[in-house]
Amino acid sequence: MNISKRLLTTVAAATAVATLTAVTVGATGIGYSDGDIVESEKVAIELSATDPTEAVVELPTADLTVDVTIPAGAFDVDWVDFNAVVIENADVISALQNLDSSSTVKDSKAIDLFFTDHNTGDVLDATGKDIVVTIKNVGNCNTLFYYNPETKSLEDVNATFADGNVTFTAPHFSTYVLAEIVDNNNGNNNNNGDNNGKPADNNNDDGKGVLTGDASATLIIVVSAIAVAALATVVVTSKAKKSSK
Repeated sequence: MNISKRLLTTVAAATAVATLTAVTVGATGIGYSDGDIVESEKVAIELSATDPTEAVVELPTADLTVDVTIPAGAFDVDWVDFNAVVIENADVISALQNLDSSSTVKDSKAIDLFFTDHNTGDVLDATGKDIVVTIKNVGNCNTLFYYNPETKSLEDVNATFADGNVTFTAPHFSTYVLAEIVDNNNGNNNNNGDNNGKPADNNNDDGKGVLTGDASATLIIVVSAIAVAALATVVVTSKAKKSSK
């Protein structure tokens, strides 16, 4: 085998390994703080056995403050950590792009909210605990969604906006999305309770656009198959050359 054939074999093998590794990494399931973390803060809370407990987390980079009120008996432990994590998540952006075309999303922020056991670090189930959350200093944001990681969709949580704050009783503790939605018909913020806004088409003028998570995974699999096929062809050709000598 000459040098050019050896080089071709090496490149094909490296491409196949690297691509298959990318497929494995991309298959990681969604969990807490899934995505690129912009800012993360937490506060330790000693829970009251008889009265509601209040706690505050400051997110200075995002210019947000998150207050929680935890009912007595909500958890079986005495100490918890309340975590607030600002993230950038491609699936959340895709979900925003799939909203109703009559509106435009001008701005958005995705925040992971969840509780962990202060002593063990284990994530605590806070579903249906009637925990009230207030996010302060939301600016022009006028809509709040819960991001469902299973369906990769946004769900309305009937939040109340007033005086630059938003308050809601959290049905789950994971990712919530603040958004500024503007009605395309009159250019006004969507403050009428209709949370079905959609951003303008953010694809580039060259038509390439941005790949969603599913499309990216499909592309990686196709490239993997091509790389493996190329490697197999080189190996077979090499063996055939040796046999003919």
